[in-house]
Amino acid sequence: MIIKEPQLEKNDEGTYCVDIIDEELDIIECRFDNDGCVHINTKDLTYLTLSVDNLTRLLNLIEETEELYKD
Repeated sequence: MIIKEPQLEKNDEGTYCVDIIDEELDIIECRFDNDGCVHINTKDLTYLTLSVDNLTRLLNLIEETEELYKD
């Protein structure tokens, strides 16, 4: 099975969001509020299992969204 990597989207409130898939194939909602951070919704999760690739992607997305907010 091929899983397509979710893409960054802007929600109705103008906030950039993306769902990432962790190592256990859980979908994790991430929000970027133009504050140099990622806000991870853990409401329906007991724990997260993030790989180096997940963490690197989140770091890159923080930088990417900060640039998008400047534009």
